[in-house]
Amino acid sequence: MVPQILLIFWLLVSCPPHHAQQQESAQELSTVPGTVDVADGSPVSLSDARRVLLKPSLGPDGVSEIVIRTEVTIGNTSGRPIRQLCLDVCYGGNKTNFTAIYSIGASEVRRHSYTTMHLRGGPVPDGPSWALTVRVKGAKFEDGTHWAAPRLSSSPLVLPFIRQEETPLTLRNCNWRNDSYSTELWSVEPHIAAYRLGTVKDVPGDFEVKLGKWVDLSEGDHERRSIFTDSGTSLGPDDLLAKESSQRTLSDGKVITQSFGVAIFVAEVRFTNGRIWRQDLTRDALLWESY
Repeated sequence: MVPQILLIFWLLVSCPPHHAQQQESAQELSTVPGTVDVADGSPVSLSDARRVLLKPSLGPDGVSEIVIRTEVTIGNTSGRPIRQLCLDVCYGGNKTNFTAIYSIGASEVRRHSYTTMHLRGGPVPDGPSWALTVRVKGAKFEDGTHWAAPRLSSSPLVLPFIRQEETPLTLRNCNWRNDSYSTELWSVEPHIAAYRLGTVKDVPGDFEVKLGKWVDLSEGDHERRSIFTDSGTSLGPDDLLAKESSQRTLSDGKVITQSFGVAIFVAEVRFTNGRIWRQDLTRDALLWESY
């Protein structure tokens, strides 16, 4: 368990410039080998993962700050150029997602180094609770196709909606309990006449998608970008797939029930000129970065 006195900032950044890496390496406090977890069918290989702690320095407010850097060698084994690669970086029970913002050429091998987190206050992180594991989560290829890692019971789908790229509508602030939900939608593009939502279930060995009904927008929303709320409008109780549940006992003995495995997404959008945008409903396209 991570001490509660630690205030953790998860800072996901791209690979620092070469001169910055040289400066950081001179301040290294320790280097600990990590492990890699690559699923069958992965388009890349991972090797030589390690966790690097940099010597404490003072943050802008004078509080001692330790920087943790993750390093791993990535090899493109797919034979196709990759536009974006998603990794899970896990320190014991703590997990953060990192999406590479660079492309990886076919058959390219690259040593990647990036700052994973800043720790402020408290002792130097060490021991099993800080053991590093790097996993391949998903990838988007240059040709627009995707790959998503198989679902693990240790990494359930817990967010109430999935993150989608290049969609005319964006979901946010989604609340979902039992057979009812409420979510805000932001129209990224104007001239949207109607939309429909969908639900996806993704647990080990079970993937399913259901679509709701079309919802027409008011005439005033057609000509501008706007934010509006869908409270059980597109998806009725019969359209919401049933979530899985598990119980967990807290340190004080209280038992809580956690629901997981199902999320909402934007399925289709119709514009005022009749054009329709449709989400690719394959598992790879839906879940490549929503792990």
